[in-house]
Amino acid sequence: MKTQKTLPDKIFRVDKKIVFKSTLPWAIVMSICLLLLMHNFRIMTTLKNQEFWIVLLVLWVVKLMLDVWTILYDRIEFKDSTIISYFNGAKSGEILDFVSVKQKKTPYTNYLGFDYKEPKGIFVRYLIPYGHFNSKDLQAIMKEILRINPNIKVEDDLARLILEGTYRTKILGQ
Repeated sequence: MKTQKTLPDKIFRVDKKIVFKSTLPWAIVMSICLLLLMHNFRIMTTLKNQEFWIVLLVLWVVKLMLDVWTILYDRIEFKDSTIISYFNGAKSGEILDFVSVKQKKTPYTNYLGFDYKEPKGIFVRYLIPYGHFNSKDLQAIMKEILRINPNIKVEDDLARLILEGTYRTKILGQ
């Protein structure tokens, strides 16, 4: 007898344009650093060097590969009252346990942090990175979470803006 896998109720994928544009500053800075540091600030010598162009090409190919990986595999899925985030592996959280939501900043990226209480009384935060989603999908994700658990307390302006649909993803200093 075959077992049938349950399909997710809803899937939200990252926005391709936002992914490509968000890693562009990193690639440009790395290219400039490579240009300046490869031959101790002798730019003309570096530009004539074939090794520079090969390393630069490898740098941009790696950037594109990481972007394609993000576009293909990073997503958020809803299965009944469970949310699964496929950023840095598959992490799931039970939406009915969430108590509040607010922005959580880290040195690497910004997250929406959903607090919930474990049986031992310890508060834990389930993190969803929001930087690669467009505003429409972010709003749909928040509405779906609040539809499943309307008791979640929205604690900061960012979560309110996302819920209202007025949040705009900032790319390249926009």
